[in-house]
Amino acid sequence: MKIAIVGGGPRGLWACETLTQRCREYGAHVEVDLYEPGRPGAGSVYRSDQPDYWRLNVDASLLRTCLGSFTEWREDQGYSTEHFPPRREVGDFLSASWTHLLATLPPHMWLTHRRAVVEDIRKNDDGAWVVQGRPYDEVLIATGHAHSWPGSLHLLHPSPRIPILNALSPNHLDSIPAGSVVAIRGAAL
Repeated sequence: MKIAIVGGGPRGLWACETLTQRCREYGAHVEVDLYEPGRPGAGSVYRSDQPDYWRLNVDASLLRTCLGSFTEWREDQGYSTEHFPPRREVGDFLSASWTHLLATLPPHMWLTHRRAVVEDIRKNDDGAWVVQGRPYDEVLIATGHAHSWPGSLHLLHPSPRIPILNALSPNHLDSIPAGSVVAIRGAAL
C-alpha cells in the first residue's frame, strides 16, 4: 500500500507513528511519503527560528510522541520545565521524535520525507490519488493551521490608516511604532 501524508507537523508525525504501530501489529507492507516543506515533526508552526516569547498554548505535560513525554525529554536535554515553553523547543522535540521514528521503523515499512508544498491532489482514471505526479492508494491531509479561510485577515483590504500584519513573521512586528494601539486576533498565548 502507498500512502501520502500532506503536512508534516505534529498531526502528520502522529499519523506516521500510528501507521508504524499498525504495520508492526499486522505485518502490513506500507510505503509512506510525507510531504512537508519544513522540518518533519515540527512543521511550520514549531520552527526553530522563532523567538522564545512565542509559547506553546497548552500545558507541556500533554505532549507525547513515540519518543516519550515532552516533559521528560526537556529534562534530559537541560531545557527549563515551565508549563508553557517556547514553541521552538516543542519543534526540537517533534523533530527528534521524527528522527527516532525513522530509526525504529519495522522492516516492511518505508517512510520518505518529500520536501515540497502540495498544491493539487487529484484522482486519476484508475482511481489512484495523484500527489506531485506520484500515485497513492490513500492520502491523508494533515496540514494543521490554515493560512486562509473565510474571515481570514489577509482577505481584508488594509489601509495606510489600519494596517494588517501577520505576526508569524517577527520582522513584521518591527513596523509597528512604539505606543501604537493594536488589536490581536487569535486564541494562542
